[in-house]
Amino acid sequence: MMVADRTFPLESRAGGNCRDWLRHLHQGVGEPLSEAGEAMKRVFKIYQMENRTDRLVGRLVGIEKAMQGEISRERAAAQVLARENKFIKRMLDDRDREFSALQAEFVALKHDWVWRTMRTLRGELGRLRRLFRPSASGVRTSQQGG
Repeated sequence: MMVADRTFPLESRAGGNCRDWLRHLHQGVGEPLSEAGEAMKRVFKIYQMENRTDRLVGRLVGIEKAMQGEISRERAAAQVLARENKFIKRMLDDRDREFSALQAEFVALKHDWVWRTMRTLRGELGRLRRLFRPSASGVRTSQQGG
């Protein structure tokens, strides 16, 4: 009976080990197939009349294996997505740290008197350049009028 404790009839281990299945067999709870729908009850009766319940069990086990395969593929896809999510979070954390460092550097520059002076001079030189730049449209209009 030690083997029954370690053997699971279904790949998903749903329903427990063999001992649990045998205990359920002898419990005698209510009507047989009480949890099955009408269509499954009809299918079971047909298989039972043909004395082929073994084929019904084989088909159900095949369906269960297919479902387990699908679940394992979904779990693998979920693991891939979790790794991608972790990578993206790490990238965003790096970007946030870089941004904070740059912002701190910018604040330090704004408080530096040399930087403020250079910024003011650059702005004033640009304004003076625009002020003394000859207007191309003004020259053309005076030539066209005369």
